[in-house]
Amino acid sequence: MRKIWITALMTLPFWIWGQVGGDLKKDGRKMTTDQSFVLNDSHEGSILFEIAVDAKGVITAIKVVDDETSVQSTPAKIKATNYVKKFEFEKGTWFPKHHQGTIRLSLVQKRKGEE
Repeated sequence: MRKIWITALMTLPFWIWGQVGGDLKKDGRKMTTDQSFVLNDSHEGSILFEIAVDAKGVITAIKVVDDETSVQSTPAKIKATNYVKKFEFEKGTWFPKHHQGTIRLSLVQKRKGEE
C-alpha cells in the first residue's frame, strides 16, 4: 500500500509543488527551453537544485540540496545535474547578475515494456 501512495504522489502533476522556485519564480523569469522536469533513471525520487542564472539566461552555478533530496545515488545526482544544466531562461539585463532560484527534478524508473 505504501508503494502505491509513493507512486501516486510521484505521478501527480508537478504544478502542484512548482518546479521552479525562489527569485526566478518571484520575478517571473520564464524558461526558454522546453524540457521536462521528469527524468527517466534507475532510481526514483526527487532532487532539489539551487541554481544561479546569468543575464544571458544560462545556468552558471548549480548545487544539489541534499536535505531536500530523496535520491541518494551519486551517479543519479550527476546525471540529473547534467540534465538541469541544459535548462535556459529568458535573457534580460533587468534581472540580477546572478539570479537565484531552485529547480525540483523528479526521477522515475521506466517500467518494463516502456522505451
